[in-house]
Amino acid sequence: MKIAVPTKENNQIDSHFGHCAFYTIYTVSEKNEITDKQILHSPAGCGCKSNIAFDLSDMDVKVMLAGGIGEGAINKLSSCNIQVIPIVPAAVSCGVAK
Repeated sequence: MKIAVPTKENNQIDSHFGHCAFYTIYTVSEKNEITDKQILHSPAGCGCKSNIAFDLSDMDVKVMLAGGIGEGAINKLSSCNIQVIPIVPAAVSCGVAK
């Protein structure tokens, strides 16, 4: 399964989905181990008004861990079969490990 996390400098979860510098995408095995990590840079106008949901879906992302995220972005991600799980911003790898 692939999990995306909106990320900012210093490997921290960005507190707002639509304003992040990039997305860290983790591949997690059936044993819940991180087996791969990719970076997807955010497009201009990132958020519910961009194509980021389709780009993440094309990468087979199934879960988005996000701090702040609006209903429009949640709806767009959901329409691409990406489940949004709200979390408290922290180190990116800590969010995935939980």
